[in-house]
Amino acid sequence: MHIGRGNTPSLKNDKTRRSEFFSLAENAEKRNGDEKMKINYRTAFNKLKKIGCPVIEGGYDGEDTFRISAEDNEKECWADYYQMTDGDKSGFMMGVNNKINDILSEQGLFAEWCHPGVLSVWEE
Repeated sequence: MHIGRGNTPSLKNDKTRRSEFFSLAENAEKRNGDEKMKINYRTAFNKLKKIGCPVIEGGYDGEDTFRISAEDNEKECWADYYQMTDGDKSGFMMGVNNKINDILSEQGLFAEWCHPGVLSVWEE
């Protein structure tokens, strides 16, 4: 497709424009069906995974985010729903290990409890 001034398609006959429009729409539909995490989510996911944090790809309702397990605390305690400390030098903020909080914060994200076994990750 030829792009004219102002990044708008140049005038072509209706059949060609219609064909190009539907081709673009089909590609967008395919991408929406197979969306990937945004770059900030993917970056945080990879950093957390690299340090051994138990990350789970995908949100509970099919969001293109990730979750963090609070039930896999064998080598290190990553999250503990019942350790809701705040500012007492425990290394946890609202039950979430500060290693997690720091990485998420760098990417404009935060963790929120779904239930005592899982954290969801969201944009600030």
